[in-house]
Amino acid sequence: MAGSRKQARFLRNNSTYPEVKLWHFLKQDQIGFMFKRQWPLGGYILDFYCSELKLAIEIDGKVHAYRRVRDEARDEWLSLQKIHVLRFSAKSSKF
Repeated sequence: MAGSRKQARFLRNNSTYPEVKLWHFLKQDQIGFMFKRQWPLGGYILDFYCSELKLAIEIDGKVHAYRRVRDEARDEWLSLQKIHVLRFSAKSSKF
């Protein structure tokens, strides 16, 4: 089910607090670029994605400490697609 629309919908409906806070600033083109939230792409689901900038923003929670290899493979695949990834730790961020 990785990267499915059904899973993306579930994640949108069950966002973490840091994701909700960031979405508040990214939604509705408030910063001059259109972002999508929990966007399925290539078997992955990106927390936030702007196709115009080819930019993915990821808010990494606790689970990412155990998914380092998978995250590295994902970032490599995104890099091959010329998509830049910004990662922020939910724990260390000031949301």
